[in-house]
Amino acid sequence: MDEHAAWRQLLRFSGDVPDPRDPRGLRYSLPELLLVIIAGLLAGSQNAEDIAFFAEVQQDGCARFHRTSTACQRTTPSCGFSVG
Repeated sequence: MDEHAAWRQLLRFSGDVPDPRDPRGLRYSLPELLLVIIAGLLAGSQNAEDIAFFAEVQQDGCARFHRTSTACQRTTPSCGFSVG
């Protein structure tokens, strides 16, 4: 199993969550947002500001994941979490 398999599986599962947001102006897919939130919480984030900081710091890890993943359709190339 490659190092990103668990993250891709979680991304696929989070794709089943209905997205209540208005599709106009969306920058990130809901599965990506959920994955960033989960990764941030697992890394010790305590609130939304911590998660945003985590996402910003981890952009390189996210880029590596996107280059190796075909798990979901993305609206943007960055989600900001470390998988490596």
